[in-house]
Amino acid sequence: MLYGRWWQFEDWLRQLAYVELRAKYGRSWSTQINASTWNQDKDAEWTHMLARDNENPLAYLDFPKLSDLMVAEWDIFKFALPRLETWKSHASELNMVRRRIAHLRLAHPDDLARLEQALRDLERGAFITLATYNSRWRPKITETSDPIVDGWLHKNHVDAQRLISHAANQYEVSFDLQVSRRPWAGSRGTPPTPGAGKLWHAEFYSQRFPIDLAGLWRSGYFAKPRDLVIHVEANSAHSISFTFADVDDHTEIADAIGNTFDAILTSRAHFDESNPYEWLRAARELNYKIAAGTGWNIVEEGTLPISIFGSGGGVQEFPHW
Repeated sequence: MLYGRWWQFEDWLRQLAYVELRAKYGRSWSTQINASTWNQDKDAEWTHMLARDNENPLAYLDFPKLSDLMVAEWDIFKFALPRLETWKSHASELNMVRRRIAHLRLAHPDDLARLEQALRDLERGAFITLATYNSRWRPKITETSDPIVDGWLHKNHVDAQRLISHAANQYEVSFDLQVSRRPWAGSRGTPPTPGAGKLWHAEFYSQRFPIDLAGLWRSGYFAKPRDLVIHVEANSAHSISFTFADVDDHTEIADAIGNTFDAILTSRAHFDESNPYEWLRAARELNYKIAAGTGWNIVEEGTLPISIFGSGGGVQEFPHW
């Protein structure tokens, strides 16, 4: 139980750090991480044993460095963590728990209780993190100077002209474009403003055929979007969304949406859909950027009451921040 709880705790912090850093810094997010790539490079040599997070530099960041990173970027993490002084104190105590786990030493009798209390302390912030990610708006169609809006809502991008109507009429594949805002980038309930903290969500729905996610991920069409995308939200075999950071180049994002559209259309598949859980399991194993059957897919403002970590805590009503 102790080992599982620690994995739950640290895995969530890595997910949180990844999304907020990507939202603030875009594709250059990894330059903010003071981590050696030696272990990551050595792991990459074992090509037959690569795991889903091999490409994630945060997976090679020890907990003290991960905590220090969050403290250094406190403006984007404070909504999701206890007050700064409390977090620093808890992080020091929890690092002792981690060291005992890492070296397979006997646990202190209070280690599990400390860890479960830490998870309870994260419930409120985790709910805000996930609910705001899924609180989305339709972009203002008047923003005609924006390459994303002009290209995909006004359909002036060459790929939009080529694909939107064709995909809907021939393949029953529909497209939508939404935006969201991170909690540190503005007041709750207000539409996102351009810049750090604003996210774009390109959403695709395939009514007739399921989508082969592994084929899409490895598709040549998806080679460029793969680096630019924050998440591939695999909601089901018929519903997939792609998240981009507003701070990245908008012309590149507009082009990436077109590439992704082609990847979707060439990755339609015929397979047994009787076990959707197997599809989600396989999706999760592809890459750390793929969110399948997680809070990033599910949790919204109305998903209450909820216990995200199942450690005795939870959120009963929508919190304010």
